[in-house]
Formats: sequence, structure tokens, C-alpha cells
Amino acid sequence: MGRAQYARATDDPEPVVGDLADDLGDIYGDIAPALMAWEAGTSRIDDILFEWRGVSFSTHWGVHASQALRVMHKLRS
Repeated sequence: MGRAQYARATDDPEPVVGDLADDLGDIYGDIAPALMAWEAGTSRIDDILFEWRGVSFSTHWGVHASQALRVMHKLRS
């Protein structure tokens, strides 16, 4: 397993392997469309923040963000 790959702790007895590049890609994929809409002037920042803080944060990109931070912290140590 490379330095950018990691084993993620879960309740499942089988280890789950993750990848920092995958985490960062998923975060980007979830936040980029709204950011591009804001930069283009087609969306208000309040709407974008509401969307980012919504379900996608608690169920998808927030999970990837917390995992990525753990990995980056560990790599820096």
C-alpha cells in the first residue's frame, strides 16, 4: 500500500482501503459545480453554502474530507 493509500477503520471486520487521491477527487466533484456557478454569477453564495452544508457534506464529501485530513496529518508526522 502506498503512502497515499490507507486502511480505514469501520465496523466491518474486513479492512476498507482508501485512497487520498480518490478522497480529494470526490470532494472536488461535490463542491466544484456550485463554486463554478458562483464564479459565473449564476448562483448566490447563500444557496451554495446551504447546498454544501446539506446532505452531501454529512453523507459524502464531509466523510472524504475528514479521512483526507487524517491521512495528510499522518503523512506530515
